[in-house]
Amino acid sequence: MVSVHRAEISDDGKNMKVFVTAICTDKKKLKVLSGLNSAAGLFQTTLSGKLGLRITPRMQFLWDEEYIQSLDESLRLTRKPTSAD
Repeated sequence: MVSVHRAEISDDGKNMKVFVTAICTDKKKLKVLSGLNSAAGLFQTTLSGKLGLRITPRMQFLWDEEYIQSLDESLRLTRKPTSAD
């Protein structure tokens, strides 16, 4: 399952970076991104129809490394031994 964590829209509203993650191997990650980017036009058309926007941003799906790093950091901090240990 793919999770969307954030999206950034360009100032002119023509482009949008969609940051995603999924629990998978690096090899599968490339397939996930490839599939999402291949379907980006369909997502754009659907979004345009649902929202009735004059300009619908062109979507680019990217792996959210920032989210992964923050999650890794949080997990590392929770595993630190306390002074009571």
